[in-house]
Amino acid sequence: MKACIIGAVLYLTSFNTLGFGDSNFISDKELERIVPNLMELVTVEAKNLSNRYLYDSEGIKNDLMMIYSNKGIFSIPKYDFVDYKKNLKDTANYFTYQLLYNETVWKDMFWKEWDALPLNIMQRAVDKQFADYSIYLHPSQWKSMNSEEWDDVPGVIKLGAFLKMIEIESIETKLTDYFLGSELSAKQVMAGIILTESFMFRNAVWNDDKGLTQISPYAKNKLKNYPDFKHLKKIDLFNPYVAIKAGTKWFKNALEDANGNLDIAISAYNTGINSAKRNTKYARKYRSVVYDRILDYVVGDETKSATFKYVRNKVWTD
Repeated sequence: MKACIIGAVLYLTSFNTLGFGDSNFISDKELERIVPNLMELVTVEAKNLSNRYLYDSEGIKNDLMMIYSNKGIFSIPKYDFVDYKKNLKDTANYFTYQLLYNETVWKDMFWKEWDALPLNIMQRAVDKQFADYSIYLHPSQWKSMNSEEWDDVPGVIKLGAFLKMIEIESIETKLTDYFLGSELSAKQVMAGIILTESFMFRNAVWNDDKGLTQISPYAKNKLKNYPDFKHLKKIDLFNPYVAIKAGTKWFKNALEDANGNLDIAISAYNTGINSAKRNTKYARKYRSVVYDRILDYVVGDETKSATFKYVRNKVWTD
């Protein structure tokens, strides 16, 4: 469904309408007539969108059929099939409505996918989600959640919660002490590391590394020396709250081992302190990617993700 909605809005919102068409509503019998005709109208657009955005053309049409066959979301207005542009406008209105109000769509979309949409629609949808799911931006809620419960949270809300976790944990672990006078802040660097490790996927797996912060078995065993992580298990690393706590502690340890040298510590997070101090090719490559992620997504106004920037500005205090 989300592929259809994103693709259709990109094409259809060029008509720049947000009204909902005719105030008369169709019967089930009329719906049976309308859906096939609507399919004819979007067949060419579906093919163009599939070529441009790598979506499956048949999948787009099937999703569209399913959406228009479901009257449970809201009543569907009559369509004047004589006026081709009007049909497209009304269709754009429908898809816009889904993006702004359909929680199923919100939960199905990864935060980066919102970047494909017009800026005003993305911002309005994010605002609505933040209003409806604000509970997930508070530590008391994070502490009560297990890993699987996060799958029922919209992607942009998860991003906001993860960024807020990073900010809070950077302060509580005193990771910020290592960044006094630095051009980058502790939370910016930690966000860059997580973007490099998992791109903010809570259930990321790479070989034996698990979760949002990609804690390795070696790191997990080392962290067990600390009271907060004495009973840390692999399954716990898929819980974002636990993963960010563990990742922040692991990065602070790297800074301690590197005597505060940020370049060495960033490399050590992934490659280990010995490789980082030797400045191996892999250590240099990893560090370079982290800095690229920071510059591309985390800092400043000219980022590669309008969604990341918008959410970041909502949840970070500075």
